Amino acid sequence: MIDVLVGARQTATLTLDDFVHVADAAFLVRLLRGAVSERAAGINILIHGPPGTGKTELARTLAAAAGVEMRSVAEADEDDNEPTRRERVGALRLAQRLLGPRGDAALLFDEMEDLIGDSQRSDGDWFSRREGSKVFVNRMLETNAVPVIWTTNAIGNIDDAILRRMSFVLKLGAPPRRTALRMLDRIARDEGVQPGDGFVGLIDRAPETASVLRVAARAARLADDGDGGVRAATALVRALRGAELPLDSPGALDLELFETDRPLAPLFAAMRDSETPDVSLLLTGPPGTGKTALAHHLARALDRPLIVKRASDLLSKWVGETEAQIAEAFAEARRQEGVLLFDEADSLLFDRTRAHNSWEVGQVNELLTWLDRHPLPVVAATNHPDSLDPATLRRFVFKLDLRPLGRERAARAFVRFFHCTAPKSLAEVTNLTPGDFAVVARQLRHAPALDTYDIVDRLRYESLVKPERSGRVGFDLGGSSR
Repeated sequence: MIDVLVGARQTATLTLDDFVHVADAAFLVRLLRGAVSERAAGINILIHGPPGTGKTELARTLAAAAGVEMRSVAEADEDDNEPTRRERVGALRLAQRLLGPRGDAALLFDEMEDLIGDSQRSDGDWFSRREGSKVFVNRMLETNAVPVIWTTNAIGNIDDAILRRMSFVLKLGAPPRRTALRMLDRIARDEGVQPGDGFVGLIDRAPETASVLRVAARAARLADDGDGGVRAATALVRALRGAELPLDSPGALDLELFETDRPLAPLFAAMRDSETPDVSLLLTGPPGTGKTALAHHLARALDRPLIVKRASDLLSKWVGETEAQIAEAFAEARRQEGVLLFDEADSLLFDRTRAHNSWEVGQVNELLTWLDRHPLPVVAATNHPDSLDPATLRRFVFKLDLRPLGRERAARAFVRFFHCTAPKSLAEVTNLTPGDFAVVARQLRHAPALDTYDIVDRLRYESLVKPERSGRVGFDLGGSSR
C-alpha cells in the first residue's frame, strides 16, 4: 500500500566508497541517522549539480549507509502516468503522514523543479513564474516529519527563502579519476562484461563518463559488443556535452628525450610517491619542446585527470568575470582532484607593471592568490617566460626550462623514432625537437626514405624552416605532432 500511495522503495547500487570525493558524505549520513533517531522535524538536504553527476544515486547511498529506508515521491501518478505538481506535493504530504510515526524512513524528491515550477530570479528578491504558495512551501519545509533529500540540476531558480530552510546544501560534481575507475571495475563485474581499453582515455577526457558506466555496460552486454561499453559510453557523453569530445592526450613519453636542466624521471617519481599533493610546476621553453605533453604525462603518473585551462577559456570582456572563471577553474580541479594546467600562462600571469587597466592587475592578483592556496598539483606552461610577472616564480615549487635537443638526445631520438643508429651527420643539425622527429616519422609513412642520410636531410629541412628557438607545439612518441 505504501508503494502505491507514496512511492517505490529505493535501493542503492553504489557504496560510500564510490563517493569518496564527496567530503561531506559522512556528515550527511550522520545527519540522516540523527534526524530519524530523534524524529526531528524540518530536516531537508538539497543536492545539486549538472545532469549525470549521480545526485539520485548519492541520495540512495546516503540512506543505505544511515540504515534508513528511502522512498521516492510520486514519480508517477496512480495510473502510472506523468504526475502534476499538485499530485507530487500531495504525495509528499501523504508520505509524511504515513511514514512519520514509523521513524525509520527518508524521502527522495527528485527534480525539485516540480515543486517550484519554472521560476526565474528577477529584480530584488522576487521570482517570476514560480508555482504554488510561497508560505505553504516554507511551512512544509519547516514541519516535515520525515527527512527529505531534494535534487536539482541548478539552484539559481530556487529563492533564498527555500535555501534558508535546508539543513544542508551539497554541490555534486563528476567523480575523480580513481573513483570512476573503481566504479568501472565493479559495474563491469555486475554486468558481466570486460571493460574496454578505451574507457580509461574516455574518463580522462570526459569525467562525466562515470555517470553512464552502468547503462553503457548493459548496452554492450545486450548487444554482445566486445568493447565492454566504450561505444555506448562515447555516444552518451557526446550527447550530454552537445559537442565532440576533446582529443586524446599525447601518448606515452620517453622522459629521456626532454632536454632540461634536471632529470625528469626521478622528479616525477618523487611527486608520485609524495604524501603532499600541493606540488606546482612551471614549464618554459620554445614551442615543440613538449610542455603540454609533459603535463599530460605528469597527470598520468599521479593517476589524476588533467584539467586544461587556456587564456581563451578564462579571459572575459566583462569586469569581474575573469576572476570568477579563474576561481571556478581551481574549484573544478578540487572537485575532480585533478592536475590543473594553465596553458599560455603568459596571457594570464603577465607582468603587472605593463597593465593598462586596474582590472588587468586584479586578474593577475586573483590567479596568484589561488596558486598560493590550492592544495593540488598545478602546472603552468609558456613560450614567453620573460613576460611573466616576477611574483609568479615563487608560486611554483619547480621551474623547468625545456630546450631543443642536444647531440646526445638527438641521437637517442633518432633511434627511438626510426629504429636505427643515426649517422654522424646528425650532429651537424641543430635546434631539433622531438616534434621534428615525429613530423619526419609521419613523412616516412607516405614517402619512405632512401637511407639514414635522407632522414637526416629531412630533419635538417625541418630545422631550417623555423626561426631559431621555434618549433612545433607538442608531440607524442606514437608519431603524431601537434
